[in-house]
Order: sequence, then C-alpha cells, then structure tokens
Amino acid sequence: CMNGELSWIPRRTGVFLVDFKILKAGVNVESLRLAVNVLFCEHRVKPGETLQQIAGLYQTSWQALFSINPHLQNPRELPTCIENIFEPCENIKGTRIQIGRIVRVNRTQNIAETVQQLGGSFTEVAMHNYERLYSRSSTNPALDRIVVFDLKHSHEDVDICIISSMTDQCFTV
Repeated sequence: CMNGELSWIPRRTGVFLVDFKILKAGVNVESLRLAVNVLFCEHRVKPGETLQQIAGLYQTSWQALFSINPHLQNPRELPTCIENIFEPCENIKGTRIQIGRIVRVNRTQNIAETVQQLGGSFTEVAMHNYERLYSRSSTNPALDRIVVFDLKHSHEDVDICIISSMTDQCFTV
C-alpha cells in the first residue's frame, strides 16, 4: 500500500481534466480522471461552512461577503450542495458566492489606485489575478519563472477580482 498527496494551486480559471494513473512496471493498472472547476472571484459553499469561515479564507469580513451576494437571504444559513448525478450544483441557486468585486480595468487606468479605492489588498489582487496581471520578464526561457506585476497600468483591458473587507466599498468605483 502506498499513499501520496497532490498539491495544486491553479493560476487560471476554467474546467481542467486531471488524470491519475497507477503504473506497475510501466503498465497502467488503474486510472482516474477528474474534472476540476476552478472559479474566478467565487467560492463554492461546502456543507457546514459559515460566511465567517469563508470570509476568513479571503481576509475579508462576513458583512462584505453578505453585501456583494444579494441572493443570500440569511448570513447564518448558506445554501449548500452535495453533488449528485440527478441535480448538478450549478443548477442550485446560491451554492457559489462572490468573494470579491470583478472590475474592468482599461489599459490607461492605474490598477494600484483602483485597488486602493475599493479597499483591496495588493497581496490578494496578485493571488486572485495572477494570470491576468503578470508579464514575463523576458523571452529567455530560463527567466520565465520571474514574474513582474505592473500595478500602474495593464497591457490590455482586463477584469480583475478585488476583495475588500469594507462593505461600503463593494459596489463603488
């Protein structure tokens, strides 16, 4: 018996197929394929989770999350979903909640000022918008892991997720 652990931090949103294979002497003895749905600026509510716990994951307040999710009727009772083949979670209202505000930033706007106006954190912006904001440092493949964030301007119009702990900042720009 052998145990292992896989850790993966996705940098893009979308549905990804992840294949697992058990090989014995180079021969595939068992396979498993999972579809992983990576959300942008959203969180899928798990059974038993509270708004306060979810807020803690994203360094924000439960009040901020409650204010940007008008479909939530009671902050103490979050709708959850247990996936089954008869009723996919995507069809149940409220199983995914917004964790921040999606803001369109055009190439002439100062991203740092926009984040500051909305009470966001630059660390959170970098973490939740990695693929949207980075530019490779050079064309040299050896330097591809060096990432440069341009918080003054984006190179193109881009949607970014800004997480704010201030409820009065969630809907204003």
